[in-house]
Amino acid sequence: MNIKERTIANGRLENFVTAVEAETKPMRSFLKEMRDREEDKLLSMPDSLQDSPTGQSIEEYMEMLDEKIDAIDEIESEIEASFGSF
Repeated sequence: MNIKERTIANGRLENFVTAVEAETKPMRSFLKEMRDREEDKLLSMPDSLQDSPTGQSIEEYMEMLDEKIDAIDEIESEIEASFGSF
């Protein structure tokens, strides 16, 4: 690969990393906000309702959101490890 091709490849890689970061950061914030709202909803319920099917459903949804947030963190770590330096 010559210098011109390397420059093109590096530019495209930088654009790729920028595009991924532009999507992952707002998505993480959005998911965290949703998770916080669900947690507030659960904590505002009487204790007797927190163990009800509705409360359990909220907890399951919170766990799913946590998994998605963790997945985004993993994606960012992998991108940084794989494409961190050009």
